[in-house]
Amino acid sequence: MSNLLSKASIILTPTAYAENTLFPVKPPKTIGDNSIVNGDFATDSNWTKGDGWSISGGVASSDGSQSGFSLLSQTIDGTFNNLQDYEVTYTITSYTSGSVCIIGFTGGGSDAYGTNRTEAGTYTEIIRANGNTAVSIRVNPGGKNPAFVGSVDNVIVKKISKADFTTQTRSNKTRVNESGNVETVDAALPRIDYTGGVGHILFEPQSTNLFLNSATLSTQGVTTTAASHTVSFYGTGSITLSGTHSATINGTGANNRVSLSFTPSGGTLTCTVSGSVTNAQIEALSYATSYIPTTSGTVTRTSSSSAISGGLLEFINSSEGVLYVEAAALANDGTTRNIALTDNSLSNRVCLEWDETSNVIKAFVVDGGSHQTSMSYTAPDLTQYNKIALKYKANDMALWFNGSEVATDTSGTMPSGMFVFETNRGDQFEFNGKIKCLAVYKEALTDAELTCLTT
Repeated sequence: MSNLLSKASIILTPTAYAENTLFPVKPPKTIGDNSIVNGDFATDSNWTKGDGWSISGGVASSDGSQSGFSLLSQTIDGTFNNLQDYEVTYTITSYTSGSVCIIGFTGGGSDAYGTNRTEAGTYTEIIRANGNTAVSIRVNPGGKNPAFVGSVDNVIVKKISKADFTTQTRSNKTRVNESGNVETVDAALPRIDYTGGVGHILFEPQSTNLFLNSATLSTQGVTTTAASHTVSFYGTGSITLSGTHSATINGTGANNRVSLSFTPSGGTLTCTVSGSVTNAQIEALSYATSYIPTTSGTVTRTSSSSAISGGLLEFINSSEGVLYVEAAALANDGTTRNIALTDNSLSNRVCLEWDETSNVIKAFVVDGGSHQTSMSYTAPDLTQYNKIALKYKANDMALWFNGSEVATDTSGTMPSGMFVFETNRGDQFEFNGKIKCLAVYKEALTDAELTCLTT
């Protein structure tokens, strides 16, 4: 197994994280060599000069004569990769007026713009490229604002090689921590949850807790529709349901969560509380999600169902490889959920799909918008942790599930230019579930290796 770990180009486990970011075990973050030629402006060469720019005396200068935004640009040798981060350093050696900034391509787009600078100094910032091959120094024109007049020097651009995953959450949420206690997690942080005792990355859909004052629940009525609902709580007490549905849910302990899923009719559901009922929740879903605290009103937790890592051309081999996942779906809820390698479009993809049909896992390879394979397997239970691998190679594709090869396809071409690893499909079909491991291999592993990996 250690050999398999060394072969993987990307490994993500529930270990390190920061605001809006999950850090992988592999690859380590590295910063490459300077990609700029003649960044010290020793000669008047290698740079494309816009209006007002000149190179002389070891600096590039703008004289303020530009009538519009003016660029001093250089095409990077190689590809200024889409969604790739670069460390850019430059010095404003003299400053008279106006502003100057770095942009990572020549077309526009907020991710590729650096900060407007309005005084002399040396600046270092991270620029995310947006698919062009040029890095530019942009100065502002005259008109409403004074045109940039000044000089720049010592431009350095270094590629940052990493596979950090950006997560998307917009509201506070809770998790079960390592001690087994429920705690609130800041909106910007990913969730490493320990429900069941084992850490996992938790992705959930939006949900609303319809109970009021949920920390210590008292008897109350809740308006329901004729759709799936789930009641959950901790404690030794009970909740008796009447009105739009009849049932009794009995608690089993202060640190144990019990739940009941049901479909009521439309109207008022009376929830009669007896004994200790804490961290209670009723939500319009067919399964219980993480606890959403409420006081005097209902509270909605927004979706936390996607993570994306881009700029991965050097870590994904589009012609052959393996996409590996160890995960459990939250439910068989009739939705479609994806984990995929892509070229940031739907045209070139290697994808694992949790199908809307209960317990069906599918595998797709899409080349130039054409499906090359569509393999499927009916699993015993996708809500349990399963080890799943999709091997892809021209005329050699296979789906592996918990130690067994369960589907094959011997005819198909491979996609090209994949550089994105995402837990959705173009902002749709987000994966709702618990992930212990995501991994990518740049080669099609042998049957013996795939048996070991998925067992």
